[in-house]
Amino acid sequence: MQVNENKNGLEVVSSVKLNGETILRRMWFDGDSPLVRCRIEGKAAVGHSVTVRFAIGISAKELAMDMPGGVVIRPPKRIYAPAFWPLHQFAHLQDNETGRGLAILQPLPGAVSYQPDGQLELYTMRNATCENVFGLIGFPGNPASGHERVSYAYEYALLFTKNGNWQDNNVHLLARNISNSPWNISRETALRNIADAIITTDNPDVWVAVIKSASTVLVSAQHVRVTKAFLCDARERNLSPLEVQDSTFQVK
Repeated sequence: MQVNENKNGLEVVSSVKLNGETILRRMWFDGDSPLVRCRIEGKAAVGHSVTVRFAIGISAKELAMDMPGGVVIRPPKRIYAPAFWPLHQFAHLQDNETGRGLAILQPLPGAVSYQPDGQLELYTMRNATCENVFGLIGFPGNPASGHERVSYAYEYALLFTKNGNWQDNNVHLLARNISNSPWNISRETALRNIADAIITTDNPDVWVAVIKSASTVLVSAQHVRVTKAFLCDARERNLSPLEVQDSTFQVK
């Protein structure tokens, strides 16, 4: 392990060999930011996965994590042990008694596992090959083949919270900026940059992800007679009726 001091804080570098592969781990402690930034470099041995584990000392009954379209609350375990839950950009745990917590922020989707004894694990690397029956016959539903041959990096950050849930600590806003901004951004700058977008809303919890020109398409049913059509959401709830003429209707 090596500790390097710079003008803003400390860089801690360590390395370990796993199945013949060298894994390099870096951690940055910045005096201007509450985030502990981390980076894992290398690659897993063929047929193996690599995780990073923390003893966080937090006793939590649930995990809050974002998914495309919202935030979900999940139990530490369901069916599998350990249970790795997919997260989009952040996950947050809060201690049942003290209220203190820990948030994991990352610019790309990943997976997290939490054990009731306070152990937290993150998937950092996978080097899975295509599975074959008896080593010869491939699965039709698993067409991928080959494996990782070059090193790559996995980045994430840790945020310790004194009290409150993910929303009280603006974890979702910090996670959003980690994916869009340099990693040395401070908490204050991250929150302030929300207002610098081209299109803004009156609520920082809601933001515009994509801007594109609207277009329309005519939908027709040739073999059935359509009398009614509705615009609906992803849960198939009707939002508004569409005008139907000769079994044809227009969708924007």
